[in-house]
Amino acid sequence: MKGVSAALLLIVSGVASASAATIAPADTPLADSTSVALGYVLGRNATEAMQGFKASGIIIDDRVVVEAMTAVISGQKPAFDADAVLNNVFAQMRKALPERCDSAEQQRFVEVAAARPGARQMSDGLVVETLTPGTGASPTAQSIVRVHYVGELSDGTVFDDTTAGSPIELKVADVTKGFGEGLLQMQPGGSYRLTMPASLAYGEEGIGGVIPGNAALQFTVQLIEIK
Repeated sequence: MKGVSAALLLIVSGVASASAATIAPADTPLADSTSVALGYVLGRNATEAMQGFKASGIIIDDRVVVEAMTAVISGQKPAFDADAVLNNVFAQMRKALPERCDSAEQQRFVEVAAARPGARQMSDGLVVETLTPGTGASPTAQSIVRVHYVGELSDGTVFDDTTAGSPIELKVADVTKGFGEGLLQMQPGGSYRLTMPASLAYGEEGIGGVIPGNAALQFTVQLIEIK
């Protein structure tokens, strides 16, 4: 999308890309397969969220997170206001970032990327650089892909990083415009760098505490597989 999470930052469709087939046999009863699918999606999203907090420099204990989730499922209530704790964390994250980036500086960031040898700039401003060529057909807008990526602000701040865990699945049509357009230019096995103006990412508003408004973004992406 590690900021808050890949699922949040890229606005992916969580259920659409999930598959319980790797966990439950094809002849699993409907009720059981639905339960497995739900557990798979919730577990995957929780994992991505934990990776997101860690990439932001927030210490997360995976074991404690799992214990707390199990406690909630069993009907227990926390001894403190969990929402208040997270709201405080997000508030501190918001303080660490400006509300808006300077538009001229962000434009220069994109222009520098476009001037690098081998870079291709699309008509809408997206810059695509091939770091390692891939092979085969490129994704379509309806494809589901498995990727690793690192997302950075123009000052080099990493806001999103999937490389510490397993590759994530994304539906090309469900991610931000610049990221999705970039995926269409890739081939499996290749690595690419995408640099995009704010208009192709999170616009004038950004994402509070994670991405300032008017922020140009840069993603280094490895396209592992087209599903």
